[in-house]
Amino acid sequence: MATRYQRESPLQNKEPPLLFRVLSLWLVVSLLLAHGITCDAGTSHDLDLAIDDIPEPLDSVRERTESDEDRVLAAAQVAMGRLFLQRKQYKLALKAFQRAHRDDPHSVSVMKDIVQLQLALHREEEAARYALLATNTGDQDPALLRQLAMMLTEQFDFSGAIKLYERSATFDMTRKPDARTVLIHLEKGRLYYLTQQYQKAAESFKVVRDALDNPERYKLDPQMRQLVLGRSEVTYALMAEVLLEAEQYDDAEEMFRAANAAKPNEALLAYRLADVEARRGKPRQALESLQNFLDAKTSFEGTSPYALLSKLLQLLEQNPEVAQKELIARLETLNQKDSSNQDLSYFLGQQYLRSKQWDEAHRIFSILVTKESNLRGYYGLVEVLIAQKRDSELLEVLGQIVAKTGTLEISKELQHSISADKDLVKRCIDICDKLDEVGQKKIPGARLSVALLALRAGNHEAADRLYAQALAAAASPPEEMVLAWGMELFFAERHAQAARVIQEALDRSIVPEENAYVYYFLAGTLELAGQTDRALEAAQQAARIRPTSPQYRSREPWILYHAERYSDAYAKYEELLRDFDDDYTIRGGRTALRDARFILSNVCVIRKDLDEAEEWLEQILDEFPEDTGALNDLGFLYADRGKRLRRSLEMVTKAVEVEPENEAYLDSLGWALFRSGDYARAVGYLEKASDRENPDAVILDHLGDVYWKLLRHEEARQVWRRASRAFEKTGNQEQLEKTDAKIRQESPD
Repeated sequence: MATRYQRESPLQNKEPPLLFRVLSLWLVVSLLLAHGITCDAGTSHDLDLAIDDIPEPLDSVRERTESDEDRVLAAAQVAMGRLFLQRKQYKLALKAFQRAHRDDPHSVSVMKDIVQLQLALHREEEAARYALLATNTGDQDPALLRQLAMMLTEQFDFSGAIKLYERSATFDMTRKPDARTVLIHLEKGRLYYLTQQYQKAAESFKVVRDALDNPERYKLDPQMRQLVLGRSEVTYALMAEVLLEAEQYDDAEEMFRAANAAKPNEALLAYRLADVEARRGKPRQALESLQNFLDAKTSFEGTSPYALLSKLLQLLEQNPEVAQKELIARLETLNQKDSSNQDLSYFLGQQYLRSKQWDEAHRIFSILVTKESNLRGYYGLVEVLIAQKRDSELLEVLGQIVAKTGTLEISKELQHSISADKDLVKRCIDICDKLDEVGQKKIPGARLSVALLALRAGNHEAADRLYAQALAAAASPPEEMVLAWGMELFFAERHAQAARVIQEALDRSIVPEENAYVYYFLAGTLELAGQTDRALEAAQQAARIRPTSPQYRSREPWILYHAERYSDAYAKYEELLRDFDDDYTIRGGRTALRDARFILSNVCVIRKDLDEAEEWLEQILDEFPEDTGALNDLGFLYADRGKRLRRSLEMVTKAVEVEPENEAYLDSLGWALFRSGDYARAVGYLEKASDRENPDAVILDHLGDVYWKLLRHEEARQVWRRASRAFEKTGNQEQLEKTDAKIRQESPD
């Protein structure tokens, strides 16, 4: 079976960084849209649902098609949902409507009911997912769409928020413009900007600008106009940047000047106008304006002004080498006059690197690391020292990075550059081996930094030795150091060693015992190391520390599942769902429960309880209607059982559209086409799915079946033999016997 492949990372996901300039506007817009100015305010989620919107029954004058069957099922589900509504059994009503929509989305009009029920049940995220699905705008409430759009914005789903705002706008086509119109265009413009749709952003901001210039046309009194404008220098600057990207340079200049009028800063205005002139194709005028900014000795806008200077000099000077020398000369002059400008120093150091002026680069980066808290100066030094093969100094800098961060926090490019240079890694190992106690104190992070390099380069013996020495030398080893090493071992697939490191840290109280995450991580590494009983103990400890977390509680059943103790895993996952399935407030909780349902479905497939396997996947799609893994797995089950083949094809096609290189999804689509009798199309997807170094046995078996149907009998037998060997390796005796029987069959005459 094509299964849903997931890599379970012990690392926490990080939220995207805040874009302050743009997001600050959202706070004003959100408050106004939610509380202030129109009949949208105070929108309630009281249930006002029709009870007679049931599809008409079908005439039985011909044999039913799959579409007919779906329509009958949808009608039954709608009728059941209405009954549950009358009984005030809202959860059951919601489930019935969701299934009806999935059975027949084009003729059953229940989307409005679904969204209202989800909101009444405080399932706002789920409601937003369904609102995005809706195709019939007559089913939707514009005020509700705007509310859900604001929620999606909070979750950084900017594209989804735009879709809902655009849909809500279709209700306002004949409405006279007012304050709400302005606020919606302000928010849409911001979202278009964040998604780099600059022309659309400019169109939205055109309405905002018109409203600010002609407030009476939009019924904006002075107080409302000021609320729309907010921090005027920020709003005008945002609109200017959008107009600049949309190549509306005159309007961009006007907005930049408006921003400066709101909060004067002549140097900043000079830089912005230089950018405008550069885009107009006037590099000399741009350079003149930019020089006014540079002479002001200001640090606004980071390194962007110096990048613009480089661009302008390249445009004005045909010879790139001459332009680069001129750039460095100008930057050196600026740096002499304003040596405290760290962005300028960093950009100058980068130009020295580019020009291979190693000594000058080393000098300026060495100064920079003493002045700022971030690591970019260290990264510059690393590049210089690698280029000059100054190994001892490189080791010292790497040690300083480790001392600051607890791990070797350098860019992927630098990591690859160092790890790929086996001679460099060996030289660093040799230096560390010769360090005495004095040398270790002088470079406290040296051994750990080289241990990490050695591990990434595949030299495990040296990595383990150096880490042990680093740990022994530290009087009080920092928690970050031990956890970082454990993570590195985990990702190097040295699970037993990772577990030993974490357990040692717990035993020595380097890591606090009440840290649930440490036990969660330890449990996973122990299970992957084949130590199931100890893994269960660690998982249970994590759950004891955080009993209200579905994520931590899910570790124990996952271990049981991975250890193939399916009955115990099934019972524990059911317990998890009983305890948390009605809670929609815990951050990340719904994702943990979705994953639980995936595994429950897989267990049912192993048990050959396919109806229940399908039901678990249906439940995932109830809550996450576009989940590609559930669409794939359920579509595959349908196809494999020869049922609902039209829908099966639709589902697995959606999955492949989202992840066109996913071998499981390609296999599902190929198999659905095979079961539908479309062998010519099926073969391409299955060949692509099997075009891997070690293709899955099931995929090979499917490909052999297609070849056989296409009368390519010898190719079929060759692929089946490969599948047979793969089934033998995994110990799948049942599939092995079936495949061997196919190999032995005679070709039809």
